[in-house]
Amino acid sequence: MLKIIKACGVLFLFFHVQLYTQNFEHTGVFSSGGGTAESGTYTITGVLGEPIQGNTAEAGPYSHTGGFIATLDIDIEAPQIVHEEISVISEDQAVNVEAEITDATGVESAVLYYRQGGEPGFESETMTVDGNLYAGTIPEAEVTSRGLEYFIIATDLAGRESRIPEEGIIGVRVEVENIVKPNAQPGGSEQNAYRLISLPLDVHNQNASSVLEPVLGTYNPSQWRLFELGPDQSYTEFPNTSPMSPGNAFWLIVRESGIHIETGEGLSNLTDSNFNIPLQEGWTLIGNPFNFSFSLDNIETSDGQPLDIRSFTGSWSTQTSPLQPFTGYAVFSETETEMIFDPDHSPGAAKPVQKMVASSIIDEESMWGIQIIAESGDARDHDNYALVHPEASEEWDIYDRPNPPVIGEYVMVYFPHPEWEKTATTYSTDARPHLIDGERWEFKVKSNTNEEVSVLFDKLETVPPEFSVQLLDPSRNSVLDLRIDNSYRIADKTDEHPHRLVLLVGDDAYIEEHLAEYKKVPEEFSLAQNYPNPFNPSTTIQFGLPRAERLSLVVYDLLGREVITLIDGEQYEAGYHSIEWDGRNRLGNEISSGTYIYQIRAGEHVRTKRMIYLK
Repeated sequence: MLKIIKACGVLFLFFHVQLYTQNFEHTGVFSSGGGTAESGTYTITGVLGEPIQGNTAEAGPYSHTGGFIATLDIDIEAPQIVHEEISVISEDQAVNVEAEITDATGVESAVLYYRQGGEPGFESETMTVDGNLYAGTIPEAEVTSRGLEYFIIATDLAGRESRIPEEGIIGVRVEVENIVKPNAQPGGSEQNAYRLISLPLDVHNQNASSVLEPVLGTYNPSQWRLFELGPDQSYTEFPNTSPMSPGNAFWLIVRESGIHIETGEGLSNLTDSNFNIPLQEGWTLIGNPFNFSFSLDNIETSDGQPLDIRSFTGSWSTQTSPLQPFTGYAVFSETETEMIFDPDHSPGAAKPVQKMVASSIIDEESMWGIQIIAESGDARDHDNYALVHPEASEEWDIYDRPNPPVIGEYVMVYFPHPEWEKTATTYSTDARPHLIDGERWEFKVKSNTNEEVSVLFDKLETVPPEFSVQLLDPSRNSVLDLRIDNSYRIADKTDEHPHRLVLLVGDDAYIEEHLAEYKKVPEEFSLAQNYPNPFNPSTTIQFGLPRAERLSLVVYDLLGREVITLIDGEQYEAGYHSIEWDGRNRLGNEISSGTYIYQIRAGEHVRTKRMIYLK
């Protein structure tokens, strides 16, 4: 141990040994009394009890006082650490970490820091020493499918520190026998049972048959099906799908509920560097490659464009919470780019937020909107918004969010905007700037379920009270005040010919002006097919009159017996009209299942159609 004592203008250095020699680096300057010298490495030699002569040093910050060194600044190097990094370890196995650590003045301590992947903070352990060999143990409980991270800090007697690695951490891949998906796959139909899945592990055999058939059985489309979304936005079905590699996601449907997907053997993905997932133009199905919740704040794109991430649980929704293992997600990109996952979840390590505005949650005072929900059988589409935001524009902006992909038997609402000439032509959110007198949204409803579609309009309370909210159906020439009745039914098939609807929001003058063009008088007498059909418990019958008429509308059974008279000689003005029937006869009793005939008479005109009631 070196002791420095200054007395009477003379600097004494005493040592625990008779002769002491120290090499050190000098990068400073001399004082005025010391002259000048080049920076560099030099030697100081001292004998116990004797002063060191001032000119023995060839370089270094010192000054002369009576021919003796008065001041001396020695910059001793930090500890030297030699360590062979651990690359792979088996799950649930304690890890012995060793390092050779040396220092000229002696090592005060060596500390091993470790954590599981995705953890914000590190555990620590003071390493034991045997000569120059230091050792520490990471408990087996910390060696999991999440992956392992560690680093070492050594401190010498002068308080100087060395770190291995100099920056970041050492990531260790953990060999895993199997990971079981915590949540079981839902069973069901093509309308409600599709889910996106991914693997949070780099499995040894990535063929879908090796991963899925042990738990789902041999591939059988009547029992389970797997699909992959390609760059052209079309689907490829197993067995022609790509490997189930980390970061890839697939559509999976199973008939039997309660099945837990398993990974089989594999390695955790490294957490000491970024994990990049290529994004194609349009939608890409991606998954969390790590077996821990992954914060959205740790994700960015290589070109800095905002992220639009959706999750699917029977209906699409905007992803605002961390990405979960085993779950797949749909990500939209205007161009080919990369999605960058930074596994470092330490405080302060988050990336700049790039996510698109989560317009599925309308909670800002400066924005409002109407949620449009479509349902058909068990199929759902809930994440659709006619939105008003002060930063939005009439043309495309980041608040206009593209419509996600569909699969199986589906129902969907979308705002068509091919004129924007963007990658997407249909949108689930259509945002407009602040309304002055009113605004008009045109949207379409499409379904391949062959069942009635119910359209519900929610969050109407967010619309300013001075605005009226009207739904226009041009094909039926009907208008619905949504503040009075916020639901609408569509019975006709919409898979090949989507049903067009118009949402009008504005003051009375705006509404009247825009409804005028639709309030046309039909050119001829008409009777439309009831909707829905078949029906239960009620249905709507629409008719058109080119001029004012007294008319009757009667429902008969197949034997020609009157069931109920819905209109009996009442006067109706020219235009389109509709009447709803609740499926009860003239005595107020519910009718039996079967086919019925409804007939309308207006002057010399008679029209007849059939309808079906099902219990």
